[in-house]
Amino acid sequence: MFVRLPGRAGGQAVAVRAHFPDAVTAAVRQKARWLAGISLSGWRRLGWRGGLAERWMRLRDRRAVLAALIVFAAYLAMIGWALLALAGRAPQPAPGEAPLFAAGAALLMWRLAMRAWFVGRAYGWREGLASIPRSVIANIIAIAASRAAINRYVREARGGPVVWDKTEHRFPSVQPAE
Repeated sequence: MFVRLPGRAGGQAVAVRAHFPDAVTAAVRQKARWLAGISLSGWRRLGWRGGLAERWMRLRDRRAVLAALIVFAAYLAMIGWALLALAGRAPQPAPGEAPLFAAGAALLMWRLAMRAWFVGRAYGWREGLASIPRSVIANIIAIAASRAAINRYVREARGGPVVWDKTEHRFPSVQPAE
């Protein structure tokens, strides 16, 4: 359920229901704006004060840039291993590593299955299945957006101009509740 609440009595809504941009460049710009504002500027302006629950929420907001770096390294490692395997030179896992790789693969499959299940419940089975390959695209967008957000943050921290990078939104048609 989407809840629309005004920022103040009689004011505009804090959030609106709009489609995320469907072009990769626009999606990267939108996500970079979020990351620069929430992950990086929020860290600098708000710090880590507050209780345990507050710090946990701040950590969840700020981990996105680091997560994108880890995903990028994982994709590079996967591509490197695949190239070595094609050349017949892939290293064999050391004792104890094979169960870790299997556990990681099982957790990835579980995450993709849950993503497909919940998307399918909300939007139909075709969209649920399509959510699996879209997760790779989402990761690519996250990696590119993290890079753009860091560049933007560094430029602004060095005294560069603060520029509002507004994203044009497409709003869904309003369907009557059933």
